[in-house]
Amino acid sequence: MTHKQTKILLKIVLGLSLIFIIYCFVLFMLQNNNKNEYKPNNEKYERFLLRSIDNNVYSVEISAEGNISNIQKTDINLNFMREIDKKSLTEGIYVNTKAELLGLIEDFSS
Repeated sequence: MTHKQTKILLKIVLGLSLIFIIYCFVLFMLQNNNKNEYKPNNEKYERFLLRSIDNNVYSVEISAEGNISNIQKTDINLNFMREIDKKSLTEGIYVNTKAELLGLIEDFSS
């Protein structure tokens, strides 16, 4: 194999390695993209949602059967909030317990 062929082969291997690294990174980011995705740890569960709609923030309880109940408007003010927090609330933040929900409300209210 000549020196020129070796250089070409090395460039091909490096290019393929780079493509593989980018592919792995994208897969990793896609798997970790759903931080707020609710994953129950048992079959019977309740979950809670904090979400903004039309510049108001609401807390919602969701039963084990998927029924929505106890929708309450919070005192959270979106006007002075960072854009990333506004986006999170627009998409909705799911939590597993009422205590977590109350903690989120407290964090966003201060």
